[in-house]
Amino acid sequence: MNGPQKRSQRARSWGRRFLTLYRGAALLLLNTVILLCLVEMAALAVRLQRDEPGAYLDSFEARAALPYYVDQDWGRTYWQEFERLENERQRYFPYVGWRRPAFDGETITVRGDGTRVTPGASCEPGAYTVHVYGGSTVWGTGSPDSATIPAYLQAGLAAQRSGPVCVENYGESAYVSTQDVILFLLNVQRGRVPDVAIFYGGANDLAAATQSGQPAIHHNFADIAGRFESSPGALLDLLANTSAGRLVRDALDGTTRQPQDRELGARGDTLAGSVAETYLANVELAEALGRAYGVRILFAWRPGIDIGAKPFTREESLMRRELADQIDPELAAGVHARIALAADERPALIDLGGIFDDVETGIWIDGLHVTPAGNERIAAALLDVLVEDP
Repeated sequence: MNGPQKRSQRARSWGRRFLTLYRGAALLLLNTVILLCLVEMAALAVRLQRDEPGAYLDSFEARAALPYYVDQDWGRTYWQEFERLENERQRYFPYVGWRRPAFDGETITVRGDGTRVTPGASCEPGAYTVHVYGGSTVWGTGSPDSATIPAYLQAGLAAQRSGPVCVENYGESAYVSTQDVILFLLNVQRGRVPDVAIFYGGANDLAAATQSGQPAIHHNFADIAGRFESSPGALLDLLANTSAGRLVRDALDGTTRQPQDRELGARGDTLAGSVAETYLANVELAEALGRAYGVRILFAWRPGIDIGAKPFTREESLMRRELADQIDPELAAGVHARIALAADERPALIDLGGIFDDVETGIWIDGLHVTPAGNERIAAALLDVLVEDP
């Protein structure tokens, strides 16, 4: 065999070896990918079972099927639009974290700055201006643009006053009272100084404290902190955010990780005391800012399906049981007792905890939010206080 033939034979031999190695590596890689996919699918199934949504708190269909919405010609359209909006990626806003993106629907309209439109607002220079801050209840979960708390305030004030009235809706999903006060501060910095600033809430302070076990912390604190504190590297971040990675991370959170001291602003000797003290400190801060800029301040502690003496419908009884997973009942009762006591001594603070006690029909839609009829009653109570403007 001459030289060229030997070289050709060696080349063919190396080629066969390469193909054998390639097939083996490809088969190993394919089996690894299939195994990882199976692990991820199993982890996803475990997470979905563990985090099974509540019948009302997380279900658009269940809320849309409530008798109140079935009777509204806008009901189905609203919940379809709301689901579309909830599936949109939220936008980051400095200091307050997040706000909804712009949205233009038949029943829901959100501006580019994240504020929801208040129909009928006349926001020209010299208008009597009211800012309303709070969470998703102020924003108007369950209500079209025309039936939010700010919308009913707009209609009521416009009927009472001779000049233009501008009620602006600064509510945002999951905002705690600290975020509300910061957003008020940002508006004042930008020259958006209202005549009145109303802060309606309390439920999100309780839910965030239930979630984290700490006061003075916004919602989803651990997840957001993890984005800054996680190990560097895109691949590691990608793996950590898979369903399998999240299950491992959740397991480690309860065993190996030590909680850090982040109880900023906590002054009470119990969690309920700390949540109440943080909230009342925000009342004081907003009042101080209001005095400096000539803004009347009003804080309203929310009504809740977990407090008060409202007779429940069958659906509301289920909602109350579901809410216990979001807001600890003992925490809610302890904080409300402190807020009710403080409201007796603070003109800027009112307690709306029992506002629905005489309502026998269904008013709650998921344990945290109410129908437009509930919004109208809340707005009427706020209007009664505003009429007493000194």
